[in-house]
Formats: sequence, structure tokens, C-alpha cells
Amino acid sequence: MLFHPHLENSGLGFLAFLGLLIVMITETALKHVIHDPTVMAPRSWWLMSGYVAAAAYCVLLHLCIKWRESRLGYESPGADHKLARLPIRYWSIFYLLLGLLRVAAKA
Repeated sequence: MLFHPHLENSGLGFLAFLGLLIVMITETALKHVIHDPTVMAPRSWWLMSGYVAAAAYCVLLHLCIKWRESRLGYESPGADHKLARLPIRYWSIFYLLLGLLRVAAKA
């Protein structure tokens, strides 16, 4: 078994990266459904849709992990699951801020 000191206490935090996949899938699906090339134009609030979905995913992931660990009797449920030393629940704020930056950016 390989030992990596930086990953020993990260738990399921790596699942927060799936939020980026959710952003890409949401934007692709939105473009496909609406058939309007201006939907994802710069400064369009539709750009936030994928980031809001990714933020909701992180919150739901945290709640599911916390619920599971509380049922299993963990002392501090959900606290050990981090990515880059940031708990999963705070990755939702990261995705929302990233979305706001994308909307505010110029083309």
C-alpha cells in the first residue's frame, strides 16, 4: 500500500473536484437545450448556472457524508473530508465565487 502524507487525512474531499465536471456538463446541456449562441456570452448570468449546480453538489455531498458518519457514530461527522485543507462544504463558496468572477470578467 502506498503512503502519501498529504493525502492521509483528506477523506472523500477529492469528490469536490467533480464540481468542475458538473459545471461543464451543465453548460453543455444548457447550450444544447436552448439553441441560442448568446446564452453563454460574456457577462451573461446564465454562466452562473453550472457553478450554482456545482455548489449545490458540494453542499449535498457534505450533508450525505455527515449523515452517514453520524449514523455510524463518528465523533465529528464530516470534518475529515477536505480538499487542499478546505472542507467540502466550503468548496460550494469557492464555486460560487468562481462563477461570479467568470460573469464579471470581460471577453
